[in-house]
Amino acid sequence: MTFCPPRSVVSGEPYVVRQVRDRDPERLDDFAGETTFVVDLDDEGYRVCGPGVPAGESVRVFEKSDEGAGKDVRVWLVRCADTGAAFTATPVAAGIRG
Repeated sequence: MTFCPPRSVVSGEPYVVRQVRDRDPERLDDFAGETTFVVDLDDEGYRVCGPGVPAGESVRVFEKSDEGAGKDVRVWLVRCADTGAAFTATPVAAGIRG
């Protein structure tokens, strides 16, 4: 089986979340458990699939290959945004705590 790596992202850069589970995000709990969400990446949608684990005032989502069922790709830290966007997702190093 051939694995195509995901698009490149900037580690530590917060990306605006467009949708979670095919709808507008309403609360942080929307990202917990098996989840999918779409971030705005250079004016295009980038879908992240994988398990979300609550971590204080954030959720750590472990992006997986193969629509959420494959190997780990990267970790995203989802938070309520301080600015106009409702939620942001930031790719982080695996050891970073929320």
